Amino acid sequence: MTVDIDKEQVDALGRAVPPSAPRRKLPARRRSEAVSFDHILSNGGRDGYIATIGYQPDGRVGEVFIDRPKVSNDASNLGHDVAVLISIAMQYGVPLDVLRAAVGRDENGLPHSLAGTVLDLLAEEAQRPAVVIVGA
Repeated sequence: MTVDIDKEQVDALGRAVPPSAPRRKLPARRRSEAVSFDHILSNGGRDGYIATIGYQPDGRVGEVFIDRPKVSNDASNLGHDVAVLISIAMQYGVPLDVLRAAVGRDENGLPHSLAGTVLDLLAEEAQRPAVVIVGA
C-alpha cells in the first residue's frame, strides 16, 4: 500500500500535533565517529553495518547514520529508515533507555531487529565519557 502525502499535509499535521519538546538539531559542523558492527540474524548469521554517530556540542549522542559495506537495497533502505527514526526521537529528547525498552528482544536479551542492535550500540557509546568541543 502506498500513501501519498504532500508538503501541505505534513505542515498541517505539524501544526495540529505540536511536539512536546523542541527538537534539538545538531549544528552543521559536529564531531562524528564511524563504528563497524554486526546485526545477528535469527538464523545465527550476521549482517555487517557501519554506524556514523553524530554528537551534540555537549558530547551527547545526537544522531546516527547506518550504511552497509555491501550494497543491498532492502537492508540499506531499512538501515537508513531506522537511523532517521532513532535520530529524530533522540533530538526530541526521547531517552535511549525508553527506545531500547520498546524494541523486541529474545530470551537472552538480544535485539530482534536492526533497530534494537543500533540502540544498544548507541547506549554503549553514551556510556563513554563525553567529549565536549570548546567553541562549538
